Amino acid sequence: MNYFNSVKMAVKISTAVAAVIGLLFLIWPSFTVVVMCVLCGAALIAVGILRTRTYLNEVKNPGMPPLNLALGLFLIIAGITVIAENKYLRSLFTLVLMLLVVLAACILIQRTYDLVKSHVAEWWMHGIGALVIVILAILVLIFRSRVLIGLSLIFAAVAVIASEIFIQIVTGKVESPVTEPAAPAPVEDDFLKEADEAPVDLDSFNS
Repeated sequence: MNYFNSVKMAVKISTAVAAVIGLLFLIWPSFTVVVMCVLCGAALIAVGILRTRTYLNEVKNPGMPPLNLALGLFLIIAGITVIAENKYLRSLFTLVLMLLVVLAACILIQRTYDLVKSHVAEWWMHGIGALVIVILAILVLIFRSRVLIGLSLIFAAVAVIASEIFIQIVTGKVESPVTEPAAPAPVEDDFLKEADEAPVDLDSFNS
């Protein structure tokens, strides 16, 4: 069985994005933060344009329409501001990535505890990965090094995927197949059984 294919698509996408961002942080740490700010601003502008078009194209009904125009204009202005003033947001994006490493550590801590509660003997193997990512999360919060953040994001992505696969493997071992209960043996009527076995006196019927 290919356990990787059974991992949820959302987990695959999120871990892949984290691994790519971590790799970019290792290669171009400052440039990556700027690109992330620009992409975030562009996304806000795109959503704002869609909201504005929705307001302009929708059929006008009596009453107050939804605030699509106001929200669209706000998102467009916010996106332009994020792109123009990205130097003020670089530290914020770095903080967000640091918190993503912490989130991965918290996920692995819970998964390890779940394995302990489920009486899985191999829980300690999962716990080693959880301990490593917890140590990385602490180091990231202390030193705030972008290179360390990049390494931690890559390891966190690999650790989360490995955690899901590991849990599927070990839980598949401990879960026993459900067997159908055996059907109860048919109970025979003792009276009928004795009547069938008793000899029949034909002379008594003829007299």
